[in-house]
Amino acid sequence: NNQINNQINNQINNQINNQNNNNQINNNNQINRSISTRIISDYSNNNKVINRNSEIINTTTNKNIDSVDKNIDTNKTNEIENENKLNENENKLNENENKLN
Repeated sequence: NNQINNQINNQINNQINNQNNNNQINNNNQINRSISTRIISDYSNNNKVINRNSEIINTTTNKNIDSVDKNIDTNKTNEIENENKLNENENKLNENENKLN
């Protein structure tokens, strides 16, 4: 009789242990799913920030390139104007020298 009781108790204890183990596994699985979701969310948010920063860098770079291009154009125009003025002044100088002579 005592042996039967021991067997029954052992079986009950085994079932309880199995159930506890299953509960622990389920809890761990849930925690892992939650952590995975958070990691994916963080990763996604980081990618959004990286993409936004890339856009800003590209926009700024393009603006800077445009600005440099404008400056180059302006410098060329100024160079041409200065060359023309220099020519005018040389012509006037020549005229004045001729008048003197």
